[in-house]
Amino acid sequence: MRAERISNRLPFRIYVSVLLFSVIGTILQRTILPEPTILAPICSALMLLSGVAVLFRNIEVQTSISRAGLAVLALFLVGLTVELVGLYSKFPFGEYRYTGEWQPSVQIPGGLEFPLLLPVAWVLVVGASTLILPSPCPWRRSLLAAALATAIDFFMEPTMIHILQYWTWPGHAGLYAPLTNAFGWFLTSLLGSLAFQTFAGKVVANQQTRWVLGGYLLFLAFLGFENLVPSIVLALLGAVCTSPQMLTLFRRVK
Repeated sequence: MRAERISNRLPFRIYVSVLLFSVIGTILQRTILPEPTILAPICSALMLLSGVAVLFRNIEVQTSISRAGLAVLALFLVGLTVELVGLYSKFPFGEYRYTGEWQPSVQIPGGLEFPLLLPVAWVLVVGASTLILPSPCPWRRSLLAAALATAIDFFMEPTMIHILQYWTWPGHAGLYAPLTNAFGWFLTSLLGSLAFQTFAGKVVANQQTRWVLGGYLLFLAFLGFENLVPSIVLALLGAVCTSPQMLTLFRRVK
């Protein structure tokens, strides 16, 4: 029994440890370290993978290993497919390019950069958004999750574009991404959430899942504090997502 409890908590402990280490590393990098170290992409990978592992365990304990695996895989494939379509066709996000700063990254046909952790990030954000918003109607739950995920992306874009420089929007200047990106995020999140629910069913978030999403948003707010307004909104969203009351906000949605 003790071994089982440790196993259930291990992904979350890894996530929290990496998150705190990343905060300390970011402070050092911006003060006394001249260049980013190899630890930065390693921490990024560990944070996303351990966060998804927490979601996996959240689903598994309420359903089964197979359903948890299929839920994560379905959302992963939706994110992967839409990103590849978007890079080549400019639909549904508009024209954008990854810079190669988000490591590990590979070049795909056409000389385009593709971050390997990109579909994992979709699983973390959309999967967690779905789990923390319970509703007896899958479509309404997915619409709410898509709205939340789109809001998260809208306010994290300044950090990703201008601070981390993970991607660019050719022909577009400004703090935020073009509005076509919001459309793309809502559509992809809606499809991903529906695919996710096909296997996850009516599973709801546990406290660890809420802290994973909330902690991720708070970390992004910390990274992009130079852009005050979006960072404040991200921090507020993160604080709300960590609260159990988030589950009660949508009980009236039937």
